[in-house]
Amino acid sequence: ARKLLDVSKMNSLGWRGGITLKEGIRDTYGWFLENKAFIRGKVNNLEGLHNDNPGDPLRRLRNTA
Repeated sequence: ARKLLDVSKMNSLGWRGGITLKEGIRDTYGWFLENKAFIRGKVNNLEGLHNDNPGDPLRRLRNTA
C-alpha cells in the first residue's frame, strides 16, 4: 500500500511548500554530494559505538571513506 503525507492541516493554516518534492530531493542529494567530508567526519566520530553490531546501518558508510 502506498502512503502519502496528508498536508491538508498545514494547508488550512496557510502553509504552502516553496519547492517541489523533486527539487527538494535534488537539492538534498546535491548537499550530501558537496558535503561528503563533513558527513564522513561525523560518521567516523561514531566509530567504536557499533563495532559489535553486524546490523550496524552506519558500517557501510564508515567503510567507504
